[in-house]
Amino acid sequence: MTCLREKLKLAVTITIATLIFSLIPTIMPINATNTTKLKVLPAQNKFYANATLPGATFTVNITVIDVTDLQNWQIKLTWDPALLQYVSISLPPDHVFARSGKAMITPPPEVGPGYVVWGCTYINEPYWTFNGTGTLCQVKLKILTPPFFPATCNLTFAEIGYNTFLINGPGYDIPFTVEPATYTYIDELKVTLSPPGPVMVDPGGKATFTATAKNGPTPYKYQWYFKYPNGTEIEDKSAENSTSWTTPPITLLGDHQVTVKVTDRAGAKASATAIVRRTGGPVVYIDPPKIIDPSLTPGKSFNVSLSVRNGISLYSWNATVFFNRTLLIVTNVFEGDFLSSLGPTSFTFDIKNDYNLTHGRIQISCQLTTPSGGAEGNGVLAMVTFQVLDLGGTDIKISSIELRDPLGNSIPVTSEDGYFNNVLLAKLAIEPSEVKGPEYLPGTTFTINVTVDDVENLKTCIFNMTYIPSVIQEINIIVRPVSGQIPLKKLIVDDSAGYIWANITYRQGITTYEPKTIMTVDFVVVALGVSPINLTDTRLININNEPLVHTVQHGIFIGLIRDVAITALSTDLHTAYQGWTVNINVTVKNKGNITETFEVKIYYDNTPGPAATVSELQPNEEITITIMWDTKDVPPCHNYTITAVAGPVPYEFNLSDNTFENGKVKIRVMGDINGDGIVDMRDISELCNRYGAKPGEPRWDYYCDLNRDRRIDLRDIGICCSNFLKRC
Repeated sequence: MTCLREKLKLAVTITIATLIFSLIPTIMPINATNTTKLKVLPAQNKFYANATLPGATFTVNITVIDVTDLQNWQIKLTWDPALLQYVSISLPPDHVFARSGKAMITPPPEVGPGYVVWGCTYINEPYWTFNGTGTLCQVKLKILTPPFFPATCNLTFAEIGYNTFLINGPGYDIPFTVEPATYTYIDELKVTLSPPGPVMVDPGGKATFTATAKNGPTPYKYQWYFKYPNGTEIEDKSAENSTSWTTPPITLLGDHQVTVKVTDRAGAKASATAIVRRTGGPVVYIDPPKIIDPSLTPGKSFNVSLSVRNGISLYSWNATVFFNRTLLIVTNVFEGDFLSSLGPTSFTFDIKNDYNLTHGRIQISCQLTTPSGGAEGNGVLAMVTFQVLDLGGTDIKISSIELRDPLGNSIPVTSEDGYFNNVLLAKLAIEPSEVKGPEYLPGTTFTINVTVDDVENLKTCIFNMTYIPSVIQEINIIVRPVSGQIPLKKLIVDDSAGYIWANITYRQGITTYEPKTIMTVDFVVVALGVSPINLTDTRLININNEPLVHTVQHGIFIGLIRDVAITALSTDLHTAYQGWTVNINVTVKNKGNITETFEVKIYYDNTPGPAATVSELQPNEEITITIMWDTKDVPPCHNYTITAVAGPVPYEFNLSDNTFENGKVKIRVMGDINGDGIVDMRDISELCNRYGAKPGEPRWDYYCDLNRDRRIDLRDIGICCSNFLKRC
């Protein structure tokens, strides 16, 4: 007799002194009549707030009635998580399997908001099962402060046959019916408003609210109150005892408050409040929003307006605007007509062009000086004159803005900034920037252009075009006229060193805001390879002999045949548990004309997986590599499409054969023996029934060997129990 001690990472430790396991003879399912019941007792669990405070606990028994041949059970008990909270679940001393004398297998319970799942079984040798009526387990719950009254919910069994089931000795489901229990927590009067708010309405629109009272004795008395943004509150007595009420027209900006007060027959009171707001508030903005004009050179001036749209009841305003002091200064500010059209105003401004080291600032304010209902609609608040100091770009930023109505209430407002730029950035470019393709074999030709763009009064363009002469050679150069001007040119060509130096001059200067070709070069391909076509030592000079700031776009020629491909893909498993390693066999081929080193990446669906490097694969050579996919972090319960991707290598054009997709691999939750998407007592029972089996034996099942050590033992049962109730 051998003593086995297995320390399992479980809520319980299974210690079995002696295991003598033999095949259980096949037993036909029992044709039981459906008299078995699963009940929650007591059936009524009623508590009162004045006697039982939130935080108190109570216990219910999970009871089976009139069962035959029970060896394995699992229950999922549910409740409203807003009302009750799980505390514990346990086997009482007199639970149904207590008389068996066997070691119980009780995995850790799965607990979530509003439910607990748990179960119990045992290794049935010698054979014993329970018959009759008894308690399966006890569940302790804590009473929470309820969000509503009366607080009531069912304590009920969920997912019958999937997460709640009874299993007999041979492993078949025992039919049963269920009887849930109820929980009730009773409290005082409550009232709610619908919609709860905030409610947005168009200017002049109305909002309708409905009050719902609960718990207190009827009839109810309703009182409706309405508060304006300035704090004035009225009671609508005509709506007394009405469950619905409609606001007056909403014309002002700000929060309007609706309150209903309810009194029940016993004199208890409750109230609820909602907010109503008007849409379409005002916007203060810089107009025009963008000024991009190279003609606004230093010394010149331009105007912008500080404007408003969707204004309503506007009586006074003030604003602060910032700008880059190295580019702009403010020379004057003028009042707009938005307020002055209604009557006399007080208009003031303060200019600080040297507000700090980087920015200038203006502060502007305006207010009507005679009683008025305020300005409505769209208009100009102020005009600002800027003078340009230098070249560049700057935001014209409204850093703060405040609007007020005739009563002095603040009006919610948003702002939109402006932008100024007077810099034109020239560009010198190779077009097209890429010349590539398998058709560019030695002896073939191609053409590139040198272009200029966004230049004013360009007189001279100087550059050095470089290339790799062992790959391509210049065979023809044409300097193009622009805007009717035939340029003066000076060219130096060195075929050995691989460069073309050019000095191109237009006597009267050229101006263009779109790409213009100034030189065309024809090349012949000398050999397969890659050659940058770069523009170096570039200079653009205007008619005043001043340099033009510019950008440069280089080019490249690609004339290699580089092509790697995947020709086959297979896996050693089509179903695996999360955490198992799946071997993926990938066949790769070099279809190009140079030796290649590249990476092969595995994807499961669109998620990157493992990768491997293929080194020094010769032209036309084909090999098969094995990549091991560790599924430890792969989400289970899904059929993954396996894809392999080779490379691509630099300058590879044919990518259609770089990707290969073949078949699917199903990843199960570890311990989900029967593949139904959940690790439960069915799976634990299956392991118990195959305990001790080895490969080649009749009871052997590859998917019961969870740790893949070629035997089904307590280690596998422990793994299954540690994953109890993990699911899809």
